[in-house]
Amino acid sequence: MEGAIVKSVAGFINTRGGTLFIGIDDKGRALGLEQDMGTLSSRPNVDGFEQWLRQVLVSAMGAAIVTSIGVGFPVIDDRQICMIRVPPAQRPTYVPDGGGTELFVRAGNTSRRLDAVEIGAYERSRFGP
Repeated sequence: MEGAIVKSVAGFINTRGGTLFIGIDDKGRALGLEQDMGTLSSRPNVDGFEQWLRQVLVSAMGAAIVTSIGVGFPVIDDRQICMIRVPPAQRPTYVPDGGGTELFVRAGNTSRRLDAVEIGAYERSRFGP
């Protein structure tokens, strides 16, 4: 789950920003975070989940980027979910993936890794010269 979260957040940061929901299935039904929080050893609660989440993001993107990300825990259908609000970045944000660093963008409802040829063109069009 960590890799998918990092890629999604990086994709939002590098595109136009957006909101990522954890604990919601593909059909929009609330599943909740209970099982995920149960895997946390020291604090299996919302506070522990947010601390774990932010540490995952800091490790992948750095603290300066993560401070701009908003995290909330709304309750839907009696189930607590996680909502991550991601603003767009002013410069490209690369993340570790497969032994190197990669640039991810959002394309519809997916996060997509750009190849070397696409990166240059995308950086110029999105972030300027």
